[in-house]
Amino acid sequence: MRTLFAIFVALNALLVVLLLIYFGAFAPRIALHVLSDPANRALEPALLDWAEDNNAELSFTYRDSVEIARDLSDGAVGEFDAVWPSDSLWLTLGKNGTDVRLAAAVHHSPVVLALRNSTASAMGWTGRDDLTLQEIREAAGAGKFRLAMPSATQSGTGVATYLGMWHSLSGTGDALTAEHLADETLRDDMRALLDQMSRTSGGSGPLTETLVANVDAFDALFASEAQVITANRQLAAKGVEPLQVFYLPGAQPVLEAPLGLLTEGDEDKQDKFLELQTFLGSQEARILLSGFGWRAGSVAEAPTEAPDTVDTSIWNPDWGIDPARSLTPMPRPEAPVITEALALYDKELRKPSLTVWVLDVSDAMSGQPIADLKEALTGLLQPSPKDVNIVIPYNHNILDPMVMEGEDAAAVQSALRQFSDLQATGGMDMYYAVYEAFEAMTPYAVDGEITGYRPRIVVLAAGPSDTESRISLLAYRDQTAFTRNVPIQVVAFADADAGQLAELSNISSGRLFRVEGDLQRALSQAGGL
Repeated sequence: MRTLFAIFVALNALLVVLLLIYFGAFAPRIALHVLSDPANRALEPALLDWAEDNNAELSFTYRDSVEIARDLSDGAVGEFDAVWPSDSLWLTLGKNGTDVRLAAAVHHSPVVLALRNSTASAMGWTGRDDLTLQEIREAAGAGKFRLAMPSATQSGTGVATYLGMWHSLSGTGDALTAEHLADETLRDDMRALLDQMSRTSGGSGPLTETLVANVDAFDALFASEAQVITANRQLAAKGVEPLQVFYLPGAQPVLEAPLGLLTEGDEDKQDKFLELQTFLGSQEARILLSGFGWRAGSVAEAPTEAPDTVDTSIWNPDWGIDPARSLTPMPRPEAPVITEALALYDKELRKPSLTVWVLDVSDAMSGQPIADLKEALTGLLQPSPKDVNIVIPYNHNILDPMVMEGEDAAAVQSALRQFSDLQATGGMDMYYAVYEAFEAMTPYAVDGEITGYRPRIVVLAAGPSDTESRISLLAYRDQTAFTRNVPIQVVAFADADAGQLAELSNISSGRLFRVEGDLQRALSQAGGL
């Protein structure tokens, strides 16, 4: 009897196991590795919860969308199953290298002008929905506000803003064409508009972060609606006046964040990918997206929520936010037109930059770090028609500045050779090096201001600095007019003193960057145009 009972129990256990396997309880989890823009990071916790409940194993690698487009174009995405940039434009630019299938927008957000509330009120703009680019340009040119814009070559919001400007200036109802880009009158109009940008950054995220951290940095910026909502909530928490949102009239740039499949020939992965897309289109996900200031799905869909159910602490009408606003996206240009427009921006249209690279070559950089810095510098110092780059290596001494103006390839090669011969040694005096950076900028100032360039100082530090020169630097900066309008972008590496660097960035409305494995990327972001 005991033997029969044992057999009965074993058979029942086996049956339970077989049923669990049949219904998938013991099935292996389907892995999906997603290459995503950092803007989507806020959704990761909710997506990992979904994966836990749906037999999936989700993982994310975050790269800026411009890098995603480059990886797609180069076919360098073999380790990933899906891709999720900030806008479909990046799929367009990368499509020649990698096939992205089943792409669908997860969320979207229009590009808006965000202007300090008191400034908008003083100009009588509050409540207007008919602002033109000409009015914006004239007001900025008259000094009524300082206007900022993300880089068109490094930011999804920046390129969308830039293409939207071209579209508006051209007056076309169709997509922008090469003929529009070749029109000298339109080029002059675009150049005049870009000349009014007092500040640029590698992304709109850093711009809004700068404005929240340093409310006097500038007064207005082009950003996505979602980014302005986030910034305003942070400003409100600090008791600082919010930004007023103005939607651009007519067809406007709208960022759509598509999730697309890279893997081919694996039905299990494809099925799980489609399940993930279905979840992201569910009511649960729509509520989640709304909480971050995103409009769910594609711009072709109805607005996120009905006016009587919207959370006004997020979609605040006092900020000019209108979640029920119907959006008319501008037609997207073809990839060759976008590529040509970005080349024009970088080579001819944007205000030239004046960048001083203050680079640590102290003992803290010895070994692999100095080798990485030498390699990074090769990518950073590229001849450009109008830009000025000045390199100042420093340790406890300050080496002679290496000046490169315009397309002087010989000067660039000379600087690279000089830098390649340097050895990492000695202590460091970052403060005196920054003083020398200001001194190197002095020849470019006219009547106490640098107006012909967009200036910035990028400081790399790998350890704590001596402080003997600190007071002298701060006094010099207070007494010299142009220095107060020069942001100091600081890049913390290895054992850098974050407090020392944060002070420099804070007093200058700059930003603190941290090296996370890729030194050139951090420096490039800090010097982003």
